[in-house]
Amino acid sequence: MNGAFMSFLLTLGIILPPIAPVILLDVVMPPLPGMRSRTVIHLLAWGGGVLAGISSLAGMCALTGVPSLDALMAAAFVSVAARLVLQIQGMGTIGRRRQV
Repeated sequence: MNGAFMSFLLTLGIILPPIAPVILLDVVMPPLPGMRSRTVIHLLAWGGGVLAGISSLAGMCALTGVPSLDALMAAAFVSVAARLVLQIQGMGTIGRRRQV
């Protein structure tokens, strides 16, 4: 019973922390001009954070050695990178170029 509960807590510790940088960066960074929905960026950032946490747990690649911190850092990086890529490409909405 103890092993199953610890596995459950470890899973929660990897899945929940990437939500924090997604929310924080959404408040701190202004929305891109013409961008109606940031849901895709949020899902990419959260998914990237979860994948980084899982890979850290499995020992494939670890930034800090703590899966929860790796998930936090990866989610923040993916969120900022996705916004910068969209801004550089001049895309206000995903898949459609902004008219100048």
